[in-house]
Amino acid sequence: MKFDPIITSLLDTDLYKFNMNQVMFHQHTDLMGEYHFKCRNENVFFTEEMFNEINEQIDHLCTLTFKPEELNYLRSIRFIKPDYVEFLRLWHPIRDYVHTTWSPNGYLGIHVNGPLFSCMQFEIYLLEIVNEVYFRMKYNYNDLLKSAKKRLDQKIKDFQNQKYTFKFAEFGCRRRLSREWQEVVVRRFAKETNNMVGTSNVYLAYKYNLLPIGTYAHEFVQMYQGINKIPLAYTNYYAMKDWYHEYNGDNGTALTDTITTDLFLLDFDRSMANNFTGVRHDSGDPFIWGEKMIAHYQKYGIDPKTKTLLFSDSLDFDRAQKLYNYFNNRAKVSFGIGTFVSNDTAVDPLNIVIKLQYVNGNPVAKLSDASGKTMCADPNYETYLRSSVNFRLDREGSTQTKKEPKWLYRLESTNPNNGLWYNSYGEFCWGINVLPNCETKNLPMGYDVRYQKDGRQWFSSCSNPEDLMHWFSVKDATDLAAQGFEFARYLATEYEEYPLETTFIKGSALKREVMDIKDLFKE
Repeated sequence: MKFDPIITSLLDTDLYKFNMNQVMFHQHTDLMGEYHFKCRNENVFFTEEMFNEINEQIDHLCTLTFKPEELNYLRSIRFIKPDYVEFLRLWHPIRDYVHTTWSPNGYLGIHVNGPLFSCMQFEIYLLEIVNEVYFRMKYNYNDLLKSAKKRLDQKIKDFQNQKYTFKFAEFGCRRRLSREWQEVVVRRFAKETNNMVGTSNVYLAYKYNLLPIGTYAHEFVQMYQGINKIPLAYTNYYAMKDWYHEYNGDNGTALTDTITTDLFLLDFDRSMANNFTGVRHDSGDPFIWGEKMIAHYQKYGIDPKTKTLLFSDSLDFDRAQKLYNYFNNRAKVSFGIGTFVSNDTAVDPLNIVIKLQYVNGNPVAKLSDASGKTMCADPNYETYLRSSVNFRLDREGSTQTKKEPKWLYRLESTNPNNGLWYNSYGEFCWGINVLPNCETKNLPMGYDVRYQKDGRQWFSSCSNPEDLMHWFSVKDATDLAAQGFEFARYLATEYEEYPLETTFIKGSALKREVMDIKDLFKE
């Protein structure tokens, strides 16, 4: 090997690999799986030298076993069971399961085939190897470290200076710059801020006495697509059922978007919503998703403030802070942030994945709530899966009458607890009164039953930008924008039109966009 071993401990992986693997070990040892590697970046070239180093690093990985002290640490995690740890005492990565290919045009192929409960563990190790080999061989590694350190210094300073006030878990294994750099990041955030609540990296949690964090990934739900007796559109139900059977309400954050969040919600009934401690967002508009989840909890009489909304989709600290400001005090808000903390340098990170593609010879797919994240080796199967999902949604979906999507415009606070006239609890707060020369603050805005129609939360908006001029002057709009309010438009599907106002359901909107005030208000 050209470099020192990249993987030196089998704990150097994400916690959710053990969480999912334990369910498979207890309930699904009969399944065979196949995983495929994909680099989503364009114009990325893997050299033959990189390919050879990757293979030698994989060879080394497959010589490792769990050390006694590592197994003892896993036993200390309250939901990891003794018999599973005993299985891990015997387990090690098997080299024959991993097949790599390379071509002179720079293409790197990796397939992992074998018993699913065994080959699923390779994902994070392989991504860590590929990422580190690429960046060490493609660039001057010391220069990358210098730029990463400079950016990390600023991130820590921003937390210390209260620019950022949210708490997050470090989720950086799969696309980290290197093993040594992820350790620096985790150690410094833990030591120099109070904002990192834990890490998904089990080895670093073990080494630094941090909370290991993670539940399950898309592959867990995808696995059920390959079990012939399970209808495709009901795989979320069987995945959550088995998860609850394994953990009995512990370790309970459900991932919503494997085959779309709308389908997930059909199976996330009152029982499941109560049993699971929260939900995780990983694709689609996070604001619309959050509104949708809050409305879903409220539908079952569950206080959203008792549940966790975990956001983990390509976050940086600015986006996380906006989401925190928006949903704080409406639910428990948490963040999993990966590449932005573990590989933020002067060059763009790789967007690499290894996804489950076949189970027992049957194709499986991740659809997600964003088309760019779909991955399926069989286009015909993807089409069939989508039709199964849509058929069930059409048959069992919302009983509410949805209309042709329509753009609606509104001004809203980035902190819903400080609205224009009312906060998120429906309490009169008259936030617009902070503007000394506001021309519209005295407009009658008393409580209106339309905003609680059908027992759901409806929001005010306008059907066109011109109608906003009835509510806000140009000066009002400018002053409010300077105080943290945003002009946004929603592509709504549930709405009621009234003179100069349209009420709508945020959770069923298809899209949200922040607008430039200059595009909405013409002097």
